[in-house]
Amino acid sequence: MSDLIGSLNHLSEEAARLPLFAAHLDKFTRSDARIANYIAEHRDMLSTMTISELSASTGVSEITISRFCKKIDKSGLQALKIALAENSSFSNDLPAEDINPNDSVKKIATKVFRNIEIGLNSTLSLLDEKTIENVARLIVNSNRLLVYGYGVAGAVCRDIALRFMRFGLLTDYICDPHIQAMASSQISHDTVIIAVSTSGSTMDLVHNIKLAHSRGAKIVLLTTHRKSPAASIADEIVLVNAPENEQIYEINVLRFLYVAIADVIYTKVALSIDEESYKENLKNLRTALALFKA
Repeated sequence: MSDLIGSLNHLSEEAARLPLFAAHLDKFTRSDARIANYIAEHRDMLSTMTISELSASTGVSEITISRFCKKIDKSGLQALKIALAENSSFSNDLPAEDINPNDSVKKIATKVFRNIEIGLNSTLSLLDEKTIENVARLIVNSNRLLVYGYGVAGAVCRDIALRFMRFGLLTDYICDPHIQAMASSQISHDTVIIAVSTSGSTMDLVHNIKLAHSRGAKIVLLTTHRKSPAASIADEIVLVNAPENEQIYEINVLRFLYVAIADVIYTKVALSIDEESYKENLKNLRTALALFKA
C-alpha cells in the first residue's frame, strides 16, 4: 500500500492525465510512475525506442517495463506504442481549435462540435467500468443523494439531481458553500454526494466533502484531475478529459462531458434497480407534472 501511495505522489500531472495511464493508476508502483512520467514527457521519442533503451533511460529493468505494459492491458512495449499512437488525437494536450472573430457561423459550429467530440472520445477512453459500477452501487444502496458544485458547475449539478430524482431517491443539488456546510454537518451514512469540480482544489468544496465524509457519507468526484485535495477524500473518482483551450467556450465542452458521464451512471443505476419500482416512480413524476399542463 505504501508503494502505491508513493507512486501517486511521484506521478507527474502530465502522465496522470494521459487516458491510457489514468484508467490504471491504482495499479502503479513507484517504478511504474517513473516509466509513465518518462513516456508522457518523451512520447515523440518512444516510437523508435527499444525496451533496452527505455530501460536505460528510465533506470528500471526490462522486466518491470514488461509488467508495466501488462498492467495497462498491453501485451508489450510495441502494443503500448500502438495504443499511444491511436489515442494521440484524443490526448488532453491536443489543442482545441480557436474560434476567430471572422469565422462564419458554420465554421464556429464545426469547431465547437469538434472540440466536444474530442472531449467525449477522450473521456470514453478514460472510462473505468469498475468505478462506474461502484458508483452505481453506492447510489442504489443510498437513501439520499446530494450534488455539490459551484459557478458554472451549478447548472451541471442541477441537471444531475433532476435525473436521479426519477429513482424516488431524496435528491438535491447545493451550490452555496455555506448551505453545503450546513448539510454536511447533519449528514448520515446512507448519503452519497456527487461533487463536480474541474480542478478538485476549491477549498470550500474540499472542506464540505471532508466534513460529510467524516460523518459517513460516500463521496463521488467528477473531475479532470485524479491528483487533487478533493480526490484524496473521494471514495470514487470519475475522470473527464477535455482538450486544452483558454477561450470562453471551453467550459461548454466540460459541461457536455460531465452530463455524458452522469448519463452513463444514471443508466447503470436504472438497470440495477427494481424495474417495477422505477416505472412507478416515473408514473408518479409524470402525474405530478401533468397538473401543470392543464
